[in-house]
Amino acid sequence: MNSFHADRELYEAGWQNSEQLLCILREIEANASQGKMMALTGGVCSGKTTTLSYLRKTLAEKGEVGVAQSLSIDKEHLSLATLMLELFYDLAMEKGVVVPNKLGKRELALRELIKARGKPVILFIDDAHDLPKKTLADLAQFMERIRSAGCILSVVLAGKPGLQDHLGDQAMLFPLENTYDVIHKTLPEIKAG
Repeated sequence: MNSFHADRELYEAGWQNSEQLLCILREIEANASQGKMMALTGGVCSGKTTTLSYLRKTLAEKGEVGVAQSLSIDKEHLSLATLMLELFYDLAMEKGVVVPNKLGKRELALRELIKARGKPVILFIDDAHDLPKKTLADLAQFMERIRSAGCILSVVLAGKPGLQDHLGDQAMLFPLENTYDVIHKTLPEIKAG
């Protein structure tokens, strides 16, 4: 960044909140305690991943909800079992936690982890348009089972507009127009060259 006379790297620049971004944040915060599935949809370069990162970071800093994310790259083959593993590792507070091998026991242990948090948990999944329909349906059923156990799990998906076709009525949709309407990256420390 020396050639640009900047004090820090571009990826370390802050966000300037747009009205659309603040509205999405308020809606997600309001619905997090209800165990909802929510989806950010938009075309290529519309700001989905950037918005998801901002939401995850902001909600984690506020501390009112537990935050987890799916880091899986191979979305076409992602299953509920893998999502449960990711949730388990993100929510486990002690090191060296052992994840049960059997799905039933894993789900019970995951319920206990969520319950131990004492607050709703939000799972963030990027590139969700590539998820199999079965995984989305299984995820919705899993959220319902978590809710019936007295815990709250919400999911925020981000994906291309086709994602809404896979979700039907299961999710609240937040369409993004373009990157500039959502988040503006700023570099206030750029020095005059």
